[in-house]
Amino acid sequence: MVCICVLLTSSTLGQINSFTLQASGLTCALCARSIHKNLETVSWISKIETDLEKSAFVIRVKPDMAVDADVISQKVEDAGFGVASLTINAQVPADGESLKKDRHLTLSGMTVHILDDKHAAAGGSVDLRLIDKSFLGSKDQKRYAKASRQPCFLTGKAGGDCCSTAGVTEGHRIFHVIM
Repeated sequence: MVCICVLLTSSTLGQINSFTLQASGLTCALCARSIHKNLETVSWISKIETDLEKSAFVIRVKPDMAVDADVISQKVEDAGFGVASLTINAQVPADGESLKKDRHLTLSGMTVHILDDKHAAAGGSVDLRLIDKSFLGSKDQKRYAKASRQPCFLTGKAGGDCCSTAGVTEGHRIFHVIM
C-alpha cells in the first residue's frame, strides 16, 4: 500500500468559476469569433460569452479541473490579438487569512500570489485581477511594473523567501493578482 501526503504550509485551495477577458485589437465580430473559436478548443472551458461592445469575454470553467491562465493568453495571441486584462472569479475559503497580501493561493491548480489586499474580502466569491505582463495592455504594464520586488513577480516563477515560505516549489509558475 502506497501513501501519498501533500503538505501545503500557507496555500489555500479554491475553485475558479470564470475568467473575464478584455481583448485588445478587436475591430469587428469576425475578430471576436476568431478568439472565441480558439478558446473553444480548451478542454477545461465550459462556456464562452462574448460582449462585442466591450471587446470582452466571460470564460466559464468546468468544475474540478486544473486551469492555466497562460493558455488563455496564448489562444488570444494565436488569434492575432492581445490581452488587455484578465480577471479571475473564484471561490475561496472564508477563513479570514486567504486573501491577505503576499499569501499564495492554489485556485483550480493555478498558484496565485496576492500583491495587494486593499479590497480584501473574507472569502467566498472574489475577483482577482492578473497583473503579470502577458495579461495587461502596455499602459497597465507600466502602471504595475513596480508592484513588487519579489523575484517571483519579476520572473513568473517561484523563487525567494516569499514562495519557499508558502511551500511553493522553486521554478513553479506563479500568477500575480490584485483585488
